[in-house]
Amino acid sequence: MVVNILCFSNVVLSAQTTKQDTIVYVSQEYTDAIDAAFIEMSNDDDFIDGYRDIGLIFPIPEHIYSYSNNDYPYPAKFDFSYKEKVFTLCWQINPGSPRLETHELVAKTLVRLLNTRYKINIKYQTKELDTIKLGFFNTLLNAVNSGECQVVVATAIIDSTRSAQVHFQWPFESSSYGFLRSNLDPEIIVNNVQDLNKSGIVIGTSGGSFYESFLLKQVSAAKAITVNTGTQGALQLIKEKKVHAVLGDINDLLTWSRNKTNGCTTGCFVKGFGDPVLMASFTTKNILPTSSSTYFLPTNSTIVKYVSSDFVKAIDAAFIEMSDDDQFIDGYRDIGLIFPIPECVNYFGVAEYPYPDKFDFNHKEKVFTMCYQENAGSPRQEVHELVAKTLVRLLNTRYKINLKYSIKQLDTGKLGYFETIKNAVDSGECQVCVATTIIESERASQVHFQCPYESSSYGFLRSTLDPHIVVNNVKDLNRTGVIVGISGGSFYESFIPQISSATILTSGGTQDLLQLVSQGKVHAVLGDINDLIAFKRKPTNNCTKCNVRGFGTTVEMASFTTKNIIASSASPLSFGALFMVLPLLWLL
Repeated sequence: MVVNILCFSNVVLSAQTTKQDTIVYVSQEYTDAIDAAFIEMSNDDDFIDGYRDIGLIFPIPEHIYSYSNNDYPYPAKFDFSYKEKVFTLCWQINPGSPRLETHELVAKTLVRLLNTRYKINIKYQTKELDTIKLGFFNTLLNAVNSGECQVVVATAIIDSTRSAQVHFQWPFESSSYGFLRSNLDPEIIVNNVQDLNKSGIVIGTSGGSFYESFLLKQVSAAKAITVNTGTQGALQLIKEKKVHAVLGDINDLLTWSRNKTNGCTTGCFVKGFGDPVLMASFTTKNILPTSSSTYFLPTNSTIVKYVSSDFVKAIDAAFIEMSDDDQFIDGYRDIGLIFPIPECVNYFGVAEYPYPDKFDFNHKEKVFTMCYQENAGSPRQEVHELVAKTLVRLLNTRYKINLKYSIKQLDTGKLGYFETIKNAVDSGECQVCVATTIIESERASQVHFQCPYESSSYGFLRSTLDPHIVVNNVKDLNRTGVIVGISGGSFYESFIPQISSATILTSGGTQDLLQLVSQGKVHAVLGDINDLIAFKRKPTNNCTKCNVRGFGTTVEMASFTTKNIIASSASPLSFGALFMVLPLLWLL
């Protein structure tokens, strides 16, 4: 339904339909406009009055910068085709009170501020998304990444894991963790959250929410019941006398406990615990710097896929076995890599690798596809091919199957190395990335790494260009006039701030940049030391007088699969930091 700002409508849709399962990108200007509107919102009188009227007990977070009415950091234009497209905002189905009122207030305020700023009339709608299958956060993440909605206006708690996956706006609400103690088994004394951490206690919470991770880690002795119908669904367990407590947002718990029809006004109580938290809207993190029509599909975009945990466990087990496989070890040695194969953290005997009972992939009808970057060069390509063939051999042997498989080389020119291959496994274009990808925390929050199969070191290759410029270590590259090549989208881009005085070239992969060495166009290239040594040793590269030096610590590299994993077995399916001080509120 298309509605304008004078007519507000809710549309309830599933977050798992084929229609919205395409991957979309937004421009930086579009994201900047949404960010600016949320900064202004924190200072908007109508929004502040509405927030107060809802009865939320914590204050609106103040922005760390002070803006007048005219200097909020809006870009010159709102990069969204509002004349042809409907601006869609979403949140979870059945959020209950006061969540629903808060979400509606945020949505209306956002549209009003954008209309006022850009003198436009946005057609907009809101959607409530069914979170039963994937849980709260993954459902909403999927919705903004697929373009089903442009902005999630649900009150999502900001934390580092989520911030690595979505782009949060300035928070519009603060709150606290809380638990509601039901009147079930009143003889069990519960004075604080630690008292819930005991055998015999049953606790409910919303599946896929921040509270689920708290419940499973901090009160692990209790029995957990997670429901994917939100906090309201978990609170129904209290009416049904199935749980001793529910974990959730303290505002939600207080509102529910005060409703006489819920049968919880006598014997129930609410307590807050922990530090105050900040909650915000978010948009997709798939942002391109160029201004364009706000949403567009990349050339190779396909359906967003989910895989079962059994599928991932089989891949994981095969890589554990690979690190101990004689044929793989011999092939690795023959390639001439200078660092040893890392040992897996856990050692398994030959018959004890942790394979699940079945390989959850429709191998009779589908092709098992593995991928790595185009023009990987030597020794990368040989390593990738060895890994791919070993993986298939181990799976075939273990499960007595005959996998049809293919290996794809992906063009990383548009999005860079990691983003390209991550999109490929998330979209199902390939099932496993067999490229040697450096393991680090930000990447590990976005993909599922297997046991590492290669170790190496950072390095730089010094060309013969301008030999009077002395370069003994990586710090010597940090000077005006020095030209350094670094593969775009690779881990080595993280070193750019350390050599910021140099001119940096980031187009193409490491092999493309190494060709600039042969052409005498760069003074150095940063990359994996094995790649740099192999290039130097090849006579046709005119680099026999070049120097290669390693630096930093040893790194481990691994394959990865998508992190879109569902627990049930099935064929693979198709902020800167914020600091504020709030009083901790304890309520009885």
